[in-house]
Amino acid sequence: MNKLLFRNYNQIGVVLLVIVIVIAHIVAYKSVPSLYDWRRNTISDLAAQQYAYGWIMRLGFIAFGSILAAGIINKFFHRLAIWYVDLPILLYAASVLLAGVFSIKPFFPVEAYSQTHDSLHSFFATLSGISISIGIFCHPLPFSGKTRKSIILDFALFAAVIMLSALFGFAESSFPDYVGVIQRLMWLVGLTWLALFYDSGQ
Repeated sequence: MNKLLFRNYNQIGVVLLVIVIVIAHIVAYKSVPSLYDWRRNTISDLAAQQYAYGWIMRLGFIAFGSILAAGIINKFFHRLAIWYVDLPILLYAASVLLAGVFSIKPFFPVEAYSQTHDSLHSFFATLSGISISIGIFCHPLPFSGKTRKSIILDFALFAAVIMLSALFGFAESSFPDYVGVIQRLMWLVGLTWLALFYDSGQ
């Protein structure tokens, strides 16, 4: 069982996170249908402070980050890691884990909330985006031994992440009603790359 986990940790982590995201969405639409809108609200909002079911998404972030980090550390331990790819992804895993530890501000009116937790969540969420972007960019390097198709695909996914990140920042001030859509597209690109193209070292 342990061998299987460490051979497929990237796919196991992604599948687990996707399942948790789906469950968290269903719960949100059942519990706060008038407050949560997937087009406007982010996945991070599902783990918000003072949200009664925020623990579901927080556990999802922590479990995903832990599985991915454990697999990569195991990869380094067995000397299978490529440091310029795997270190950024390890940082990504740790950042997602910590984004689950520290929660974003509530997406509904409250009298008070922890601004420290909100700031730390935003910091680690941003760091996770930067880290996985670096990992995707460095993945096809060096070009020797890589097919032209795989190199183009890696750089296309990298370009997609950068474009969506810029669009996300622009959307927060210009069309906030669609911030949730853009963030989900960012997650889709990142998780697709992790599950299908990242070399887990098996």
